Amino acid sequence: MAQLSRPFQIALGAVVVLGLVWAMALRGHTSNPSEPVPRSPSTSTPSTSAAAEAKAAAAPTPIYHGAAPGVEGLTRAIAKAHGAVATSQQNAQQLQSKSGEASGESQTLTSAPAGVSVKGATGAATDRRSEGSAIGRQKSIEAAALSRGAAARAHSRSHSSSRAHSGRSAQQVAVERELAHGKTAMLVFWNPKSTVDQEVRAQAGTLAGGSKGAVTLHVALARQVGVFGTITEVVHVYQTPTILIVNRRGVVSTLTGLTDVFALEQAVREARSAAR
Repeated sequence: MAQLSRPFQIALGAVVVLGLVWAMALRGHTSNPSEPVPRSPSTSTPSTSAAAEAKAAAAPTPIYHGAAPGVEGLTRAIAKAHGAVATSQQNAQQLQSKSGEASGESQTLTSAPAGVSVKGATGAATDRRSEGSAIGRQKSIEAAALSRGAAARAHSRSHSSSRAHSGRSAQQVAVERELAHGKTAMLVFWNPKSTVDQEVRAQAGTLAGGSKGAVTLHVALARQVGVFGTITEVVHVYQTPTILIVNRRGVVSTLTGLTDVFALEQAVREARSAAR
């Protein structure tokens, strides 16, 4: 050391100091692999440490401008190394931020279709329930209609069976009830298109209306003689108009052709006399 010149000693000391500074800087930027570094996706510790490291690395290194030869170039190299480290850390931080943003967008895009699917499934379920309700109402209406139809058919069958059991038509029953009360029944068989038939029916209506209920009137077509059952079973209608006068004993007298109210009154009196 005593043989070295004073300027060289100064330069050597500066190199040693810079070496120590460089070693300390490298130690501060290098993590110990034996110590575990806790990481949690919900905390901001890694990004904060990276920012601190980038800030420390970006701090400018003082450049030596003294008289010692080579020291200035060495300090410039150290400063460039620090700059390179800071740039690398900044790039890593930017890459990490972009990765986090891309990850959040992908999660949003993934969850959106799931929500749409659930909504679509709910709407489809609602449509199926509505359709099921409409079908149920339609079936109820059809069932009610079938029930009404069945009831009507049952009533018709009951009425037909009652009529067949009695063996008498409604017209026959009505005439027999009137005869049982001592009245005289007048049956007019006519053709509605004939003016003569229309006149005879009008005359018969006048007689029945003036008898105060003693004479009843029944009107039918010529082909409907059989609806009066046993009352007209021996009577044949060959022309219209034909008037049958039935007394309370069931005796029938017949008038045909144009007949006025006076002729009808005479026939009614004769029928009543025959029943005494």
